[in-house]
Amino acid sequence: MRQAYAYLIGAIAGVMMVPTASAGSDLVHAFAVCTGRLSAEMEHSWLVYSDRADQAEAQRNAMADLLLAVTDGDNAMQVLSLRINAKAAHGALLARAAFAEDPAQADRARHLAARHVAGCTAFLLA
Repeated sequence: MRQAYAYLIGAIAGVMMVPTASAGSDLVHAFAVCTGRLSAEMEHSWLVYSDRADQAEAQRNAMADLLLAVTDGDNAMQVLSLRINAKAAHGALLARAAFAEDPAQADRARHLAARHVAGCTAFLLA
């Protein structure tokens, strides 16, 4: 497990050290979108009284810390826009997963939301 953490830290550090705007923008985009998605997960967990609410909040807070590390005055408005849009989209997906009348549609939404969250939590060390 420690080897996986070391690899992840190395990969993130490696991407951050690449002197192109693209590498930095990619991390900003990923962290902003993930912070929005995890915010929606946290709020949905509160809404449905999930046992996962504390975990969702901790994951959102950890992602927000990563986002803060790559946010500056030049990209702050873009970050906020990405975060808000991702939160709204993921919240709609979670609502569809929880409340859709068509079981197949609810199942697809549930699986897509889980994939999105898994992609985001892969950035986190805990």
